[in-house]
Amino acid sequence: MQRPDERIAIMGGVLAEITMGGYIYDLTKGYYQWPDLPPPKGTRINCRAAANLAKRLAEAKGGLEGTFLKVIGFTPKDGFIVLAAPGMKALGSTQPEINTPALKCWEFDNHYRVQDPMGGNKVYDPIFGTSGNFNPEGILASSPTQSPPGGRKMTTIYGEKYQVTRGIGVPTEVVILHTRAVDQKYIVHDSNFQ
Repeated sequence: MQRPDERIAIMGGVLAEITMGGYIYDLTKGYYQWPDLPPPKGTRINCRAAANLAKRLAEAKGGLEGTFLKVIGFTPKDGFIVLAAPGMKALGSTQPEINTPALKCWEFDNHYRVQDPMGGNKVYDPIFGTSGNFNPEGILASSPTQSPPGGRKMTTIYGEKYQVTRGIGVPTEVVILHTRAVDQKYIVHDSNFQ
């Protein structure tokens, strides 16, 4: 069995391979039983498929014992967002889904990461190519999603700060409700993933 530092190095290589793989983040594509690893460039995958891909690559190419790597998930009642930092992309290539002058972010109903209990319990996020303290925090919805009569648009408020209105065939609208920091009770950490 590898030492924790060796396991961390192997997982770092796996994250780099996924980030450089030219994959496209797509919420609808959860398949991960590709016969050949890695899957072809341009493959569309969601966060669960990316976590399973990271686990499989670490086992098959890095020799990590798969029984110890765990795909862990978080599914809050009304979802959450991850704010985009400058230059931040999903899978190294995909821009934020919500891209307005006021806010750039990804919306998640659920999200998956990989935990290595034998590697210091470190948590890896293959969508963002990050680990541990570098994993992006999320902001929980602070109100249920509202849909006005007619149902063309839906509005969700995240962290009592970001009001996001989106719909089919209409531009996404974002209103910043205040300039204060988001209350810690709305922040999603690695500890939320199980």
